[in-house]
Amino acid sequence: MKPLFPLVVASVLLQSQGEDPLLARTKGRADAPVTVYEMADFQCPACRMFTVTVLPAIDREFVQTGKVRWVFINLPLTGIHPNAVAAAEVAMCAARQGRFWPTHDALYQHQDEWAKLPQPRTTLVKIAQRAGVERATLLACLKIGPERVGRPLAELSGGERVKVSLAKLMCGDSNLLILDEPTNHLEDVAQYAFEQSLSQFPGTIVQGTFSYEWKTDDVGRDGGGRGAVERKSEAVCDIEGPTVLRRKGGIVNVYERR
Repeated sequence: MKPLFPLVVASVLLQSQGEDPLLARTKGRADAPVTVYEMADFQCPACRMFTVTVLPAIDREFVQTGKVRWVFINLPLTGIHPNAVAAAEVAMCAARQGRFWPTHDALYQHQDEWAKLPQPRTTLVKIAQRAGVERATLLACLKIGPERVGRPLAELSGGERVKVSLAKLMCGDSNLLILDEPTNHLEDVAQYAFEQSLSQFPGTIVQGTFSYEWKTDDVGRDGGGRGAVERKSEAVCDIEGPTVLRRKGGIVNVYERR
């Protein structure tokens, strides 16, 4: 029989001197007589049940009253929960901004939104944003680790090869970029990195799109490349049949005047 709630280990501990490396994932008084280490998996349904139904009462009765210091330990069960590591990474990056517990709560509350996704990171990032995490800093924290650098090209997925091609393009000596909605199949982290590269490109950028809806998809904010093009835009060429109309300004400004 599987346990209903995540593994919880409680012990009476003497607090060590200096900064606690688990501080960002800890709540309660540092001098509480009891420290509880909760070892849990963000994709675990039983862990979600515990967090939503039981933990609030424990927090109210024991943590907030100074009786217990509560520490969260990631224990992703990757064999049955393939998205648990991705969720843990987002939570740990949120911890660097002092937003671990709001993100912890949000990940469990919205578990059904990301648990079964084949690529959950974009959704996880949005959940963390709603929990008060600053997006740009979060994405920088979620960058590709050194263990993935240097892998043979043949071992990369199709999506990863697209990223490599874009990286080669941005690192070249071109002074003209002609782009046809290059961010369509990039996840949030890659979109942000590509936008940063476009923002620093010294040459000319020509961006093509077939959809008028392009203008409404976070253009001018952080729409993964589109925002960067919008900020650099000097003119828009609107092609309708045999007619080409050139209008000064960026995408948003031009279409607001239509």
